Amino acid sequence: MSGYESMQGDGRIALSVLVVDDEPGFRRIVREILETYRFVVHEAGSVAEAQSVLQTVRPDVILVDVMMPEMDGLSLVQALTPNPEYLHVPIVVTSANVQASNKSAAWMSGADAFLPKPFMAEELLDVIEYVLGDRVQGT
Repeated sequence: MSGYESMQGDGRIALSVLVVDDEPGFRRIVREILETYRFVVHEAGSVAEAQSVLQTVRPDVILVDVMMPEMDGLSLVQALTPNPEYLHVPIVVTSANVQASNKSAAWMSGADAFLPKPFMAEELLDVIEYVLGDRVQGT
């Protein structure tokens, strides 16, 4: 059994995810998937909104889309990675553009993982389990 499956009903404190994407439908689907596995989900529709949410919320992982109006998601990644407050907050970059240059840009900006869109629920959960490591496993 994987770590995220073992989270259901075991009494552990729920882990939180900040989902940053300009598509409300995408955020809703991700929220439904993650809440099924007892994650607490925070949402932001833009980089500016994410920065505002981060003033009051310290998520365990951040899931951010690359392509957004005004500021792209990599700008958020680049702003957070040098900040000591976010040193241990993994960032997963998502994008429908899976060209090597886009993946490379995500890694170079400081992302911990890249998840191509569209993705299956299991792929999302697996990448979150991967970046959270022991915090999901409970070891």
